Amino acid sequence: MERSRDVKRLHETFLEALDRHDGAGNPLPEWEDVPSRERQAWRAVDVLVRLRVERAETQLGLVRSERDALVEEVKALRSQVRFLEVLRNQDDLETMRAKLELEALRGARRRQATPPQSVPPLGEAAQDSVPNDASERLVSVKVTAVAPDEDGGGLYLAVERGLRQVHQGATMRIKGTEATAEVASVEATASLPIFISFHSPDFAPKAGDVLELLPKPGDELAALIA
Repeated sequence: MERSRDVKRLHETFLEALDRHDGAGNPLPEWEDVPSRERQAWRAVDVLVRLRVERAETQLGLVRSERDALVEEVKALRSQVRFLEVLRNQDDLETMRAKLELEALRGARRRQATPPQSVPPLGEAAQDSVPNDASERLVSVKVTAVAPDEDGGGLYLAVERGLRQVHQGATMRIKGTEATAEVASVEATASLPIFISFHSPDFAPKAGDVLELLPKPGDELAALIA
């Protein structure tokens, strides 16, 4: 109880001391009239207030420092965002340029692949030059005479027209059949100029038969010679 009374008395003394203070930290002239105990109470309270003020100022300084750090961080983030925007714009420009170059290359390839209108495509030219009927593409000669080769088992032939189309190594076929033979040699001045050494078993032409010259792969197709 006595301690409580002392605290209350100190509190009242503190309030009285506040009333005698000019508000700027300077004691009023009546301070000299304040008893020693009241002065001690005032000094104790004044020290406590100053400590709290210093602590508050320290905390305020920390808050301001933290605020400044956050402001700098925001500035750095904004700078980074602007830098990323510049990079993105550069990437967009690079992408657009790559697309334009790709389109230009495709256009150049299309122009190279497409011949001028005045020049027909090779496929169309070949189709126009080749008859539709496969039988019309073959050179045909008519047999006028046949004689067997008694020594080698071959055949000698004479044809009516088209001898100049017959050459060594050519394959001949009796028209309308699958019987074929290979020309071994051609003697234009002989009475039977065509000599055949290799032939299929069913190759047995006779006078009046028509022989077709089968073209080799890649040879130009000749016109029909009756």
